[in-house]
Amino acid sequence: MKIGFAGFGCVNQGAYKIICEKCIDVKISAVLVRNPAAYQSQFPALSFTTNLADLQSCEVVLEAISSDSYDIALFCAQNKIHYVTANKALVAAHYAYFTSLPTRFLFEASVMSGTPVINTLLSTFGLKSVRGILNGSCNYILTAQKNGQSQQQAIIIAKQLGILEADPSADLDGLDAARKLLIICKTGGLNVNMQDVKMQSITNQQQTNMNLKQISSYQNGVLSVKVEQISENDSLANINGTMNAVELEFEFIGKITITGCGAGSEQTGFGQVCDLLRIMKGK
Repeated sequence: MKIGFAGFGCVNQGAYKIICEKCIDVKISAVLVRNPAAYQSQFPALSFTTNLADLQSCEVVLEAISSDSYDIALFCAQNKIHYVTANKALVAAHYAYFTSLPTRFLFEASVMSGTPVINTLLSTFGLKSVRGILNGSCNYILTAQKNGQSQQQAIIIAKQLGILEADPSADLDGLDAARKLLIICKTGGLNVNMQDVKMQSITNQQQTNMNLKQISSYQNGVLSVKVEQISENDSLANINGTMNAVELEFEFIGKITITGCGAGSEQTGFGQVCDLLRIMKGK
């Protein structure tokens, strides 16, 4: 199978590493990036390009870019190319359109890295409620505050470790978690919109030595991302650092909890590769 990459940062490099290590039977036709010279010497076996049309020979494209990728996704759909993405902004905004097309549009890596939340939702029905910690960056900061560190210090260290972007507003203000919450709800068959999500920034919560968590929830039709002080016997109380967890409540079976990594090159790349394998297996 011929595949291509759109973007070649940490996530798709993680996917590429897994593909090579596991000898997955694909041919990489093109890698779409802004600056091919930045990658060519380190990855001489790959063909880097700035030309979107070079993806036309691919059967599947794995996309992981931080900017708007709508035009890339649309190009792939128009050229009957299956699309695998880690781009939560794209999925949250255009879920209905791209999932309605004949080509596959898969996005396991967009929520909780490679932890199989999306696949769980696709193989079940009757989602009633959602409650979880969906942003690893905020969870890292709030965990540091719980351990006595100031929020300002925690943010500085998180940036140094690469946990936070240079502009961390989407994480801190709740937008990133809201997008993930929407993706979970939409995949679970719920009719939800971004304008319905009530978001609260963690920057308003400067307290230390308290067990604060950024909780994303869908309860009785209400969507929210807010900071809560939770008790030690709460099922989310011990989800610390960059770890994520989500409680999904279904008709007939009640609640299940899924816990996993909230960040990481290979972890998120794993989600990309899992979706690629689903396409290759025709699932």
